[in-house]
Amino acid sequence: MIAPFVRGRALAGQLLLVRDLTSDVVVAANGDVIVIDTEEGHPPRLATEHERRISLFRAIEHYPELLSFLPQRPADAVVCAHCSGTGIPLARFASAELRHLVCWCGGAGLITAEEREQG
Repeated sequence: MIAPFVRGRALAGQLLLVRDLTSDVVVAANGDVIVIDTEEGHPPRLATEHERRISLFRAIEHYPELLSFLPQRPADAVVCAHCSGTGIPLARFASAELRHLVCWCGGAGLITAEEREQG
């Protein structure tokens, strides 16, 4: 059950966006998106732009108010080849078990120049 984790983050002034195996991604009261290591105890850090976008797109399903937090499309962005710009990987339609699969673009349907360089 995820409710205790959501409640705990809320008591710390944070909105839990994503809970993965090794980290929580939260929005702090000041609007920063922060990655909190829950496995090895590394200090919290600001999310990269890629992590930020993926986390926001994953959380929008539950918190549509977060749409205003999404960055505008960068001028150097290209259509994501994995989802053809839809934000939804085709594999999601192949099987019910894959319905929560998130595209590498994080659902934005785009890849920035920086992300293309990273691979």
